[in-house]
Amino acid sequence: MACLYCGASKLRLSRFRREDLFRLLLLELPVRCRLCGKRAYANLLTAWKIGRDDKARHRAQRQRKTQEASRDGR
Repeated sequence: MACLYCGASKLRLSRFRREDLFRLLLLELPVRCRLCGKRAYANLLTAWKIGRDDKARHRAQRQRKTQEASRDGR
């Protein structure tokens, strides 16, 4: 899925708002573009994949920081 506004494929799950309840009934979750910051909706399966990829990216960043800290002697 790409951002509807800028076309970037760097999306993440957005925080859930009360206004999103109707969209949830339609099996859509809010996503946000990492580049332009605009908010849109993705179907449940696509949003789940975005969330899964986002968690993997976060885990890799944390692991890199830990490795750098151990290399620096911290």
